[in-house]
Amino acid sequence: MNLKKQMKKLVTVAATAAIAGAVLSPVSALAADKVRWRMPIAFPSTLPALGAPAQYAAEQLKLASGGAMEVRVYEPGKLVPAFDILAAVSDGKTEAGY
Repeated sequence: MNLKKQMKKLVTVAATAAIAGAVLSPVSALAADKVRWRMPIAFPSTLPALGAPAQYAAEQLKLASGGAMEVRVYEPGKLVPAFDILAAVSDGKTEAGY
């Protein structure tokens, strides 16, 4: 399987997992008009294999949810330092991280 197909599959699985997480979360996604998540990324979005899939996943989530879910992608260091993304998600400071 080539890299492009692998990345597409990875993004599809991640998008599906994120949608399932939003639907199954204790706070009903249907109660709000729009679900908005902040997602800091560790790699610049200009890097094709490392940063671009995060933006692609955000776009696919918006399409799959009919616009009900919006993921805003933050470049490295804009929201939290790259090496603190896991801690930020674990502590609830951000909803997602890549």
